[in-house]
Amino acid sequence: MKSADRFFPWLLIALGIVLFTLGSLGVIGGIILFLWAMVYCYKNNRKLEFGIICAVIGVALVISIISLVLYTNVTTQGIITK
Repeated sequence: MKSADRFFPWLLIALGIVLFTLGSLGVIGGIILFLWAMVYCYKNNRKLEFGIICAVIGVALVISIISLVLYTNVTTQGIITK
């Protein structure tokens, strides 16, 4: 296995995580990178990297849902008190 082939999925994972921290456009770019890395890992039978990408996407979804619920609660409390 070539060195570039071995590190390519990890590079995509790292870039996707960095893009997730850059705001809404970064989230879109990060999702595209993660999906591209998932397809690459699935086609090349890279189970460890595929599992890590799935875990990162799952954690990102959970954090997004929690932040949406907290934002909704804070917003509705402001409306109720007025």
